[in-house]
Amino acid sequence: MELPVNSAGRDFFIGDIHDHRTVLQQELTRINFNTKSDRLFLTGDFTCKGPDFEKLWHICRMPWAWSVMGNHEFWLTEWLMLDSDSYKELYLGSGGAWVWDILDTPSRTCSPGYHPLDGYARLQRIALTIAKSCPACIVVNTRCGHKIGVTHAAAPANFSPDGLRHLPTPTIFHEICESFTQYQSLRSGTIRRPIALGFDTRNGILGVDAVVHGHINVTGVEVFGKQLFIDTLETTGRPTILSAEEIIEMTS
Repeated sequence: MELPVNSAGRDFFIGDIHDHRTVLQQELTRINFNTKSDRLFLTGDFTCKGPDFEKLWHICRMPWAWSVMGNHEFWLTEWLMLDSDSYKELYLGSGGAWVWDILDTPSRTCSPGYHPLDGYARLQRIALTIAKSCPACIVVNTRCGHKIGVTHAAAPANFSPDGLRHLPTPTIFHEICESFTQYQSLRSGTIRRPIALGFDTRNGILGVDAVVHGHINVTGVEVFGKQLFIDTLETTGRPTILSAEEIIEMTS
């Protein structure tokens, strides 16, 4: 997905929120975010772990917000759309217990005559919305004349239209959304330019001036060449939110 320049307002990029709606609102208030003119780009993992999934999941449907697919969204959609027990275990085991509020408490969410299958169908509708709304990659054209890419866990080597045509393949999609190899490599210091496995990295990352990621818990923004990792919520209690101009300055 590639988005045109936002000539009316500003562009912001925020790390993984994990259902913490209040935290997100606080950050948007702090930067005086204007939903009529500004845009917000999420690095994925807006679901799971936190208390507010029922209130936050629909953010991907707002006209001012876009999110890429994170590993938690990927697990949720694979479980509910493919009836996958392995992804169900991954999602529930990583903090997705909120789903039982829909499946097990009809008095809070449903009318008399509720059956657990009704709750499951509701979850499937949520998963379908997320699957349709959250691509693996987003390219943002900015007012400062630069292109910024957003992916969750790893970057393809080529963000040009020709390069992005190859992203739907399962192996590449999996690597971009939930690369654990990248996490291990970053933490061990064995790589300095973290790009998804299987890509030719000799020419760096093509088609964008910077790439923003979540997925990897950091205590502050970590920059590797053109790539920024900004998932600070779990380690610091506060998400990182950056303007397009700040991102370009940090990767120049």
